[in-house]
Amino acid sequence: MELLSENPISNEDDDAFDFKSIAEGLGKAIYDSTSPPETVGIIGKWGSGKTSLMQLLCNWLIDNGYKTLWFNPWVYKHKEEVWTALIRAILLKIYKTTTKSSLKKSVWAMLKNIGWPTFDESLLTVSGGYAVSDNFGGIGNPQIVHNPIEERFFKKLEDGISNVIQDYVGEKGRLIIFIDDFENGTPERIITILESLKPYWISNLSVIIFSMDEAVIDLGIKERYGSQFNLSGREYIEKQIELPYFLPPIQFKKIQEHFKSEAKAKDLTPQIWKLLQYSFGGNPRRIKRFINGFFKVKSSLNHPEIAKKLGIEIEHDKTGGSEKEIYNTDQLFYLAKVLVIKQSYPEFYEYIHKNPSGWARYEKIIQAKRQFKLDELKAQGISTRELSKEDILKRYPEVTEFWLNRYLRVVMQQTSGNDFPAPLSVYALKRILRFMDTIQL
Repeated sequence: MELLSENPISNEDDDAFDFKSIAEGLGKAIYDSTSPPETVGIIGKWGSGKTSLMQLLCNWLIDNGYKTLWFNPWVYKHKEEVWTALIRAILLKIYKTTTKSSLKKSVWAMLKNIGWPTFDESLLTVSGGYAVSDNFGGIGNPQIVHNPIEERFFKKLEDGISNVIQDYVGEKGRLIIFIDDFENGTPERIITILESLKPYWISNLSVIIFSMDEAVIDLGIKERYGSQFNLSGREYIEKQIELPYFLPPIQFKKIQEHFKSEAKAKDLTPQIWKLLQYSFGGNPRRIKRFINGFFKVKSSLNHPEIAKKLGIEIEHDKTGGSEKEIYNTDQLFYLAKVLVIKQSYPEFYEYIHKNPSGWARYEKIIQAKRQFKLDELKAQGISTRELSKEDILKRYPEVTEFWLNRYLRVVMQQTSGNDFPAPLSVYALKRILRFMDTIQL
């Protein structure tokens, strides 16, 4: 049985989460405007569906007569390289797709003759003949250095690019440039890409559409500028992007209903679905990745020797003439929970791998947060009030790092207690961890 594909969707027939209506709304914002935005940002977390939305938006724009280009800047390190590569990508797209022989000839001449002056290493970016210091991009005040030779060169180049784009897209057309896969670059490089393209929007003949993660932008600003600029990721996006669209999370119920029909998800109990809700929320790709991983876990349990070593209890029901396996739901839940931790919190997974009692210690912290035994509190001279976070961290300093991870803390807190299986013993956890090490996830 094949695993669920993690590839983004490319047509509306596969659209289970109504990205089509969002794509149409963004498309109309470009199509219906007499002065379309020069930049559009689709902002969301990894796995939230940004690329799928971009694919559907691209389809809509093509259906409505627009020319499109997908550009990958991540193989380039410096700003000048990114800008050069974008120009070449535009020219090659036009050359390969135009049916106008005169336009093809003009573009080919530009591709052959395009050359770049050698800049002084201190000049970090060049825009229209102006050398700009590296704090450009709407954050600081750029330091302008005039250079007549470079100014004439870029003016001629920009005029040439504008002319061929105009001929290519027509009088009222636009060239729509998609830049995706922002997760492929380091946070600091992502800032470099944004700032290297920002000065170079091709007049009013193009629209550049980015996909990005606000948290990654926030980290990139800190890496690039340190404490020099007090600017959040959202503020930076709003300064750089003319039309930002913050992709809302998909309702978990809609994701659950979609994946419940998959054969690989048939053994997910209500408790496991609740675990996924607290762990991944409305992120379909993360849930899909978990389902694929859990399917591999279940498939490995079909080997009797492995199940026996794990102590997994499997009964065989032969009702109706066919045999099926019935797993202990508590054991399945903890297999699922350890898998979530391995996929999403590798540092904590490594910690409990080296120190299996750390899981029980963490759950003790959760219980301490909820309610400590009165006799234990009294014996230690501690008030019977609920312990504060500071009290907890003093009592269990070795897990402080993981307790401060809010997302891990929510998952561990919300998936333990009366509505979930009894706490996992250290011995049982060791067996599960050994088992997980044998599976390629």
